Amino acid sequence: MPLWPSPISTTDVASSGLRLAWPSVVGDEVWWTEDRPDEGGRTTIVHRAADGTRTSLLPAPWNARSRVHEYGGQPYLVTPRGVVFVNFDDQRLYLATSGEPTPLTPDDGSRYADLHLGESHLWCVRERHDGKVTRSIVSVPLEGGEPRELVTGSDFYAFPTLSPDGLHLAYICWNHPRMPWNGTELRVTRLADGNSWTVKGGSTESVLAPQWKDDSHLYVVSDWSGWWNLYQIGLYGTSSQALHPAEEEFAWPLWQLGGRPYLVLADGRLAVLHGQGDLRLGILDPETGELRDLDVPYSGWDPALSADGATLVGVAYGAAIPRSIARLDTVTGRVEGLRRDIGELPDVAYLPSAEPVEFLSEFGRHVHAFLYRPANPEATAEGPAPTWCSCTAGPPGTATRRSTWRRRSSPRAASG
Repeated sequence: MPLWPSPISTTDVASSGLRLAWPSVVGDEVWWTEDRPDEGGRTTIVHRAADGTRTSLLPAPWNARSRVHEYGGQPYLVTPRGVVFVNFDDQRLYLATSGEPTPLTPDDGSRYADLHLGESHLWCVRERHDGKVTRSIVSVPLEGGEPRELVTGSDFYAFPTLSPDGLHLAYICWNHPRMPWNGTELRVTRLADGNSWTVKGGSTESVLAPQWKDDSHLYVVSDWSGWWNLYQIGLYGTSSQALHPAEEEFAWPLWQLGGRPYLVLADGRLAVLHGQGDLRLGILDPETGELRDLDVPYSGWDPALSADGATLVGVAYGAAIPRSIARLDTVTGRVEGLRRDIGELPDVAYLPSAEPVEFLSEFGRHVHAFLYRPANPEATAEGPAPTWCSCTAGPPGTATRRSTWRRRSSPRAASG
């Protein structure tokens, strides 16, 4: 008998996992993406109706996946006309309704990501491969047609976000050789005349995830203090105010486009993700700065939230809870799991819990990690326990913390 027997086989590991991601909510309806392991791993979009009925919107061979930056991001957007999605094979935008998906963009090799809804069109990041790679922010008519380029000139773009009155577009941009955690700019373009200006950020400040508070103020995440904290700022860069200063991150490295680490709820409060390891879900009052964590059974959330009114959905998980599409009423606190990544977990006695640990690196910086001690009620005390160490030079996730990716000379980053 092995010293460390396990009920979990390699077949169990290889055949499990739907890779649930990118949930969206409108009223009582919820959408998300999930993989089909038995169909070549393609990604479909699932719709959950108000009565709980689940429907896959994309039959084979349709595959919802963007290749912008190669990492991609959220590959679809729910609109009043149907669901717009990026098809993996040709990277065109399509509209999925009750019949065969209809193409919205030309078949010219362009790639699309970070889709946001306008009045009769959608805003998105377009990546072109014409001898060299260029990116811009474009608008695409919902009835289809040639995209109209609005913003260009930077190497990278993210978070195109339309103001409530429809007059201004906010977005993030940055250039080589910087990465988005080194330095980005929050810029605003006036749609009437195309004039643009920088609101916040620069070569040594990382700003992310702008959202409009009203027609003349924005919320944005900035690492000006050395930590990604939330700020409110005026349309022209005036009256910058930290909402809840803390030695915590309120965002996540921008590997994929389309994720939202915080959301503005109907009552003006913010649903935020924050922490130093896994991100916890809380409610932040921007007027008082009070932050209250919600009592939920999940220990972590993906930084890709969606909200409608007081209802919030996200991908959440815990030590003994597989990744799940979770729906939360932010007024009553009621939480509901709508879909789990795997159908059935092994006996929890075999599942180790994550133990947060912190140590100093060679350069005296604080490094955060998770220690999983072996858990096995059938193991003998003889012989060493099996050990597995995950080391990575860059892929996203909690295995690699932002503080180990960058070293800055500014004193304000010493605690980051």
